[in-house]
Amino acid sequence: MRFHDWNGKDILWAKSFGGNLAVHDFGQLLLKTSRVPWPPPEILQKLVRSWKFRGESSDDRDLSVAHLGCYTDLQSSSSEDAVTWSILGLLAYESAEVQAEFAAWLFREINVPIDRERCRVSRITLWRRLPHFRTQGRNGSEPDSTIIGHDFLVLAEHEWLRPENLRRQVEDLRSYVVDLGRAYHPNVRDFVLLSVYLPEATKRHQLPEENTIALESGQALHICNLPWRVLAGYSRHPVGSELARYYEWRLRMCGISEQSLPVEDA
Repeated sequence: MRFHDWNGKDILWAKSFGGNLAVHDFGQLLLKTSRVPWPPPEILQKLVRSWKFRGESSDDRDLSVAHLGCYTDLQSSSSEDAVTWSILGLLAYESAEVQAEFAAWLFREINVPIDRERCRVSRITLWRRLPHFRTQGRNGSEPDSTIIGHDFLVLAEHEWLRPENLRRQVEDLRSYVVDLGRAYHPNVRDFVLLSVYLPEATKRHQLPEENTIALESGQALHICNLPWRVLAGYSRHPVGSELARYYEWRLRMCGISEQSLPVEDA
């Protein structure tokens, strides 16, 4: 089947038995800029075979694997990784000044007292695994995005349509900060655990409780929540107004018409 993308271009989709949609070419779900060689390492690591898609027909099955020879989760119309890349991944390839400006803006939006001067050196990365908070082995949490500065660290989990594990994911990040933060990040004054969520798909009890905690180490831990629409509304994003069109289109492809409403009660 054919649909138009956020710029009105035709793209091919396959349909699953459950009614989910998968784009023929994963790149058609992603925003791009000329500053990013394609595909970048962050996207390449996501191009692994997945068995989650079963085509409604043989044509759907063939279309879902035609581009890469296999289906990947990055092709799904509900892929949160595609949204993560399109908003934060592109920023990670921008200049130090652009990343610093975004970090300062983000702290204002979530009311964390980190000023522009402290953000002067800021680095955004995606999908970097941490040491396990208990064993210090390789199987620790993998935040969807990280922003690191000389004296702050943001660890963020992003959820789109499936927020069921959000509280547990943030609790694991909190354990990392409490157990290993002082040893691994001795220069950090402020840790921020950020949950990025879609209000229309998230109930209040699924969100971590927002709080600021003084740690025994003398460091501060801020637990914050932020709707996707706030990130999508960042006016200085490298793709400009295209970001808002992309975000609204992604919502429509998931059957969501987002409104500026509070998170629904449990």
